[in-house]
Amino acid sequence: MIILYENINEENNADTLDSKQSGKENCNLMSFEEFKNNIISDSRIKELSDTEDIKIHTISTSSKPYKGMTLQTKSNNATPTINLNMYYDLYKNGVELNDIIDEIVEVYNRNPGFDATYISKQLENKEWFLENLCCRLLPKDRSNDENIFKEWQDLIIDLYIDATSIINSHCISTIRLTKGLIKMSGLENMDIDELIEIAMNNLKTNYYMYPLADSFSVFDNKNANVEVDQLINNIYSNYPEFIVTSKSKMYGSIMFLANESILKEYANIFQSDVAIIPSSVHEVLLRPIIDNGDIRILNNMVKEVNQEGVEPDDILSDHIYIYNRKDKTITSALSFDISA
Repeated sequence: MIILYENINEENNADTLDSKQSGKENCNLMSFEEFKNNIISDSRIKELSDTEDIKIHTISTSSKPYKGMTLQTKSNNATPTINLNMYYDLYKNGVELNDIIDEIVEVYNRNPGFDATYISKQLENKEWFLENLCCRLLPKDRSNDENIFKEWQDLIIDLYIDATSIINSHCISTIRLTKGLIKMSGLENMDIDELIEIAMNNLKTNYYMYPLADSFSVFDNKNANVEVDQLINNIYSNYPEFIVTSKSKMYGSIMFLANESILKEYANIFQSDVAIIPSSVHEVLLRPIIDNGDIRILNNMVKEVNQEGVEPDDILSDHIYIYNRKDKTITSALSFDISA
């Protein structure tokens, strides 16, 4: 059985439950083990799996591990994973078990499994494999010995396959690149730099850039994307903060590396070095640097925002990066001499 962890936003799904009910008395609470057993033994859950093969796995993330439930069927050998710990927290806050099970069934029905045999055949197709090869910026602690990645500054450039078109067009589906997948595709003789170059080229046309001032309306404005070389003749030049991401708004923080001209042209327009502010793994914010005091302020701002408003799995870095207009290089703010 292959378990593919797709981009299923279970937290948003869980918001449909009434978590504002008064919490249950501690003495009446089921333990997590009892809660889990009640769920997997429920007839509604069993009906989802025509083989009655319900598996519970410990899933590791960059924040904390959780117990994930997967359901195997005869027709689908890759399935979504349901975060049981999240639903147990809702139960402890007063949501009824019956309502939680109904919600889990709905989540599963909205994100059905699929036949991973077809995915395997696609991965053996070198042309398809390379056409859908992508990369993203992640913290170093998200790497392991099996994944294909390269260190960049204090981050990693992580390689993955965008399988959205053949898995589920309603959500972003990614397959993280491993040594096993490289061997399966017959591309084990390609080095990491070649793979990253191909992935970067695949991303170039997917970048999305818009003024921070328009961030509240940009998702309703299909024409909001701004070409960097048009900034000088654009009213937005009076509002220098710009968001750079991908068209899907997923894993777009790497776009300033995939499109080298963005930083060069932006720096020339505003006649300054550029602060690259890591909002999350999904986007960065560009802003001209006026003086060294800006760097201290922006580093503190990034730390505060990460602590207060960014999900742990979405945090990219606790400090900014600096594009030097003269040298055309990027450095971490941690190594920048702010006393100069």
